[in-house]
Amino acid sequence: MATKIRQIWHFIAEHKYSVTIVLFLLWMTFIDDNNLLLSMQRHHEAAVLEEQIEDYRQQYETYSREVDALENDPTTIEKKAREQYYMQRANEDVFVVQP
Repeated sequence: MATKIRQIWHFIAEHKYSVTIVLFLLWMTFIDDNNLLLSMQRHHEAAVLEEQIEDYRQQYETYSREVDALENDPTTIEKKAREQYYMQRANEDVFVVQP
């Protein structure tokens, strides 16, 4: 048993820089609080969130244009009322066709 420990200690003493580098890489890859695996996971989550932000930004722009049109354009208001609420003029009949 003592000879094995001596051999291991001798190996470590001979290759102290290599062993130190390997231990450092293992520490930074798996053990540290900001390890490589967590960093990659956080980077992926950030990319997904950036995509969601862009989607929400596009939705916001679409809805903003729609609200602006509803506030300023009477034909848009009429179109929305006819399509969504089945409103009609006094001399019209509305037929609702459901698929």
